[in-house]
Amino acid sequence: MIIAEILGHEVVVSKRDADACDPDNPNITFEYLTCKEGGSGQLDRMFKHPPEKREQSLQRITRNSKVYLAVFYADNQIKVKSIYEIEPNILAQEAIKRLERSRNQISHFGISEGWARRNGSLVFDEHSHKLEK
Repeated sequence: MIIAEILGHEVVVSKRDADACDPDNPNITFEYLTCKEGGSGQLDRMFKHPPEKREQSLQRITRNSKVYLAVFYADNQIKVKSIYEIEPNILAQEAIKRLERSRNQISHFGISEGWARRNGSLVFDEHSHKLEK
């Protein structure tokens, strides 16, 4: 709810759907990954095999218009430090690389703030607030 409020999104309450949507168009969906400073936003239960489960796992990323990594302060975990916007296809490519390297059928992997900074764009900074695109 904190992230949706900052970004002007509407929260989606269903567990099986995206985390939020555009308030004017519920077909425009967003996924939120969160972590505290120094941590990583985790994608849980990503299937390497069988192919149909792998595709379903990747659809949790690709069904969205954007994916966001929100970084919270370690000493105040309800206060957002920064939010990065990531294109779903870029995150899906990273997921595929990590699944290929994994020895497990089901994997969890994290996206760090550094990775988001290199592969996405900063859309909110606590000090300057929401940034213009």
